[in-house]
Amino acid sequence: LVLAARLFDQPVGRDDTLLVQALEAAGLLLAAVFLSAEVRHLANAGAMTAPYATLAEVGGHTLAWLAFALALAWRFGAQPRRLLFAAEAIAFCAALANVAIMGLVVANPWWGLAPAAAPGWPVANALALAFAAPAALLAIYAAGRAAQGMTGRAGAAAAAAVVLAFVNVTLEVRRAAHGAADLQTPPVGVGEGWTMLAAWGVVVAALAAVGVWRRSPLILVLSLGGTALTIGKGALVDAPALDGLSRAIAFFALAAAALLAAFFYLRVLGPRPAAAPAYRAAAGDPNLSPPQDVR
Repeated sequence: LVLAARLFDQPVGRDDTLLVQALEAAGLLLAAVFLSAEVRHLANAGAMTAPYATLAEVGGHTLAWLAFALALAWRFGAQPRRLLFAAEAIAFCAALANVAIMGLVVANPWWGLAPAAAPGWPVANALALAFAAPAALLAIYAAGRAAQGMTGRAGAAAAAAVVLAFVNVTLEVRRAAHGAADLQTPPVGVGEGWTMLAAWGVVVAALAAVGVWRRSPLILVLSLGGTALTIGKGALVDAPALDGLSRAIAFFALAAAALLAAFFYLRVLGPRPAAAPAYRAAAGDPNLSPPQDVR
């Protein structure tokens, strides 16, 4: 189909633009479907009718569709042909739908409807393939689209990347505490809850640092939302689980963190004072003119 598009994209005295766009978009989408089918073939040892139930396959499909959208964004820039732009949007939405439905709702190892295991080593495991790697690709996609001035799609990709980063570190802490086989049944311990809170704090600090470095209000706003979520979890869930002096210290630390965060975000996101207008003497007014040397 792509070859046919190249053949039709010749000066023949009539407008074949729509046909060329349709052939290119159809060919590229078929390539993405083939790549997704290859992921299924590899994940299930050739059994194409096997249940869709592993985090590795979820991550593989998400990465395939995101890679396709990223390739289109890189190849055709900010103003591609209309159908190619639509093909990129379809691939992007398919990736988000896959990770949202299968990764967060169905196969999630902790709260999923059909929780999947998370085999592998610490950090380098099925959780990284299903959540961390897609978050990295979404961040790259968001940066590219933001540089091209497409703030809407960049914002959606950046927000999805932050959500997946939070999910990944949360499940990594859960996996470290209870093993890879069963993340759903064991209750959350006090130490586990505070470890999750610390992991969230690391993600928020990284976002804030990147936002300041890149001077990106979008990243700073996302880090502000993550900060509010982190402090809220500590105040509503983790601190009340403590007793006595430790509870008082926890609430004091959370209050101090909230004040520091408020000061920081007011500095980086608050309104900046307007620059004072330059003084300029009125033409022909001797009282406003600079003094003259009368010697």
